[in-house]
Amino acid sequence: MTGSLFSVLREGYGLDLDHGEEKASITTAAEEAVHLGIAAGDPVFWIVSITRTPEGVPVEYCRTVARADKVELVSVLHRGESEASDHA
Repeated sequence: MTGSLFSVLREGYGLDLDHGEEKASITTAAEEAVHLGIAAGDPVFWIVSITRTPEGVPVEYCRTVARADKVELVSVLHRGESEASDHA
């Protein structure tokens, strides 16, 4: 089987992952500092994500520690259809 994790789970195991959440916070590096090439105590992003089925069952859980100087956060914002027509 090849492809993305989501396509393998859907096509190989019948798991449809349709939503999730990701939480990011800033903390300081500890034992992972050596692996990141930074000093202990330097700022890092601590990111936790959970991906779920339509029924809310968690299937993927990921914890990530990333150097604060290497992270770029991007948000794409859309206004809802009814809200957009209210302000036209």
